[in-house]
Amino acid sequence: MNILIVFNREAYDNTDVTWNGLRLAETLRSKGEEVRIFLLNDAVDMARDACKHLLAMIRTCRKC
Repeated sequence: MNILIVFNREAYDNTDVTWNGLRLAETLRSKGEEVRIFLLNDAVDMARDACKHLLAMIRTCRKC
């Protein structure tokens, strides 16, 4: 089954809506389902933040 989850809220909006959606996506993925995530509006910042953290981790690893 192909599953599409659409996020349009920021991750830090004092609710668990986005985090619950991410947990659902990971649970489905771990059970072998194909999960795609589409980001709109404020949810795009969630991906930008993740990229910043990933780049910082890569830079730290290169110094090791």
